[in-house]
Amino acid sequence: MKIKFIPNCFVISLFLLFVSFSSTQEEYTIDKWKKDECGCDRVRTVPFAEHLVNTYSLDKGKTHKEVIKVLGKPNKKQGTKAKLQFVYYIQTDCYKGKKAKDSLSWSELTIFFNENKKSCYFSLTAHG
Repeated sequence: MKIKFIPNCFVISLFLLFVSFSSTQEEYTIDKWKKDECGCDRVRTVPFAEHLVNTYSLDKGKTHKEVIKVLGKPNKKQGTKAKLQFVYYIQTDCYKGKKAKDSLSWSELTIFFNENKKSCYFSLTAHG
């Protein structure tokens, strides 16, 4: 019996180590997303935006604070107070760390909120 117990503990330990590493890696990557405020460093990509929205269900009943906790402060807010939208710049042409005013090419992640101030869907839009 003791021989079987040791391998099982080993397997469980490896699993817990992997889960811990994956969680830490995800937090590190989210921090990099937040620091790349305008997408200038190309950390903010369309596939990564989709990953975050799907992994954290950001389009399914999240509050403003819950979305900001994952994605950080939006680059802009638009719409009405009753139907607010958070816009995050992705893969942007930049000048001195900010979205260039004459940028011809950029993408946006938009999180839409309903009248109950809960997220209800998202869109990814390419410009240029």
